[in-house]
Amino acid sequence: MDMTGTSHHPNPASNSLDPDPLGPDHRTLAPEPTMAVVTAKDSVLVTPSEPTPSEVLALSTIDSQRFLRFTIEYILVYRDGDQELLHRMRAALGRALVPYYPLAGRLRERNRNHGGGGGLEVVCNAQGALFIEATSTFSLHEMLKTPKHCKQWRGFLPEIKENEFIRAPPLIVQATRLVHSRGLVVCVGFSHCLCDGIGSCQFLKYWADLTSGRPELQPQVWARHLLKHHWLPPSPRTMSPEFERVVDMCGLNARLDNKDRLVPSMVTFDRMHLDELKRSAGRGITAFEALAAHVWQSWVRALELPERQTVKLLFSVNVREKMVPPLPKGYWGNAFVLACAQSGAKDVREKGTAWAARAIRRAKERVGDEYVRSVVGVLGEEEGLRPDMGGVMVVSQWSRMGLEEVDFGKGLAVVVGAVCADVYCYFLPVVGRPGAVCVAVALPGDAVAKYDYYLRSPSLC
Repeated sequence: MDMTGTSHHPNPASNSLDPDPLGPDHRTLAPEPTMAVVTAKDSVLVTPSEPTPSEVLALSTIDSQRFLRFTIEYILVYRDGDQELLHRMRAALGRALVPYYPLAGRLRERNRNHGGGGGLEVVCNAQGALFIEATSTFSLHEMLKTPKHCKQWRGFLPEIKENEFIRAPPLIVQATRLVHSRGLVVCVGFSHCLCDGIGSCQFLKYWADLTSGRPELQPQVWARHLLKHHWLPPSPRTMSPEFERVVDMCGLNARLDNKDRLVPSMVTFDRMHLDELKRSAGRGITAFEALAAHVWQSWVRALELPERQTVKLLFSVNVREKMVPPLPKGYWGNAFVLACAQSGAKDVREKGTAWAARAIRRAKERVGDEYVRSVVGVLGEEEGLRPDMGGVMVVSQWSRMGLEEVDFGKGLAVVVGAVCADVYCYFLPVVGRPGAVCVAVALPGDAVAKYDYYLRSPSLC
């Protein structure tokens, strides 16, 4: 296993979205010394290159949930990228927005009096996606290293604050050329309300293919009514465990909410080590279940939680094939629910990887058509409901979405991941190492060294 450590973290300057997305033309971010200096050279709203329907589209009940009102932020680092490539990327973005025209619209709250209940809808008005061109003094070599603090790469994509979320463009791209090399950093932000990881990567690959001259449009399906609570057949309503409140016995939430004291950790497991974890977890356990179990145990141990503290592991389960009938191929909206493994901290610490992996497997096996319909029904009936985050670790599996396959015509990325480290744990693909997974998460500074130690020592768990 490879491990790259991280250290202390000054408070960086934020890169907030300008109220006017077309200005200023020359915006320089002045971060702390360890931050990249990023200068925005140009910003423009890219509109669909052909006429698109002018309409208002309702989002699904899963799309509209409060938990998803934030931005999915990807970073892709390439060895080569010149100004001519940026021109082609911008032109191709306009063409990609023709079939994906809702990404050029704007979100708004749905008026209950117009029928169909509350939630969100997108006004498809071809207002455009925000495309920013920038330069940075960061070198390609520095981009290959683990960030030293959570917001080290913040300057590579505007941050959408909570009070800006509805009025901001649902798709924001920043392409930053590294002036000391030919490197290019492409960061993309998607309003999570419009798409999940699979859907956003579906769009990214289509846009990249257009840029590089491989315009093969795969099926893309809106059909958000299929996951609206009043559309689905009724199902018995049960409160799923992810929504049940957990008492914080040790101030864990405050420790995790203090972003200035979080330190990133990135540990890579190659295929051989994942196979070893699977064998230790027992027959029938998948690589994801084994790795998630090991990460969860390491996290609980490192945080030194009280024995009686209830802890949860939340992870997304793709429901496209679990619905009856399955969702149509190419559905790019949010099509996942959260599965939840739950236990006392003592059991997670002491009962071993095989026990934790089985708990995760049981949580995943509960997710079927009836479970999905029940979750959608509860979300539809209780607006504002969101998962309880007390004692929670959230795992997002980005390692199988195809991020590493996004090629704009100058070769594959050398780094793919999230723009900023977070308490959310990401399983990331490792470019050039098929089957390997990089586990990326941020922890309180007093726990990160212990976490890395346990994570690198499966025999201790």
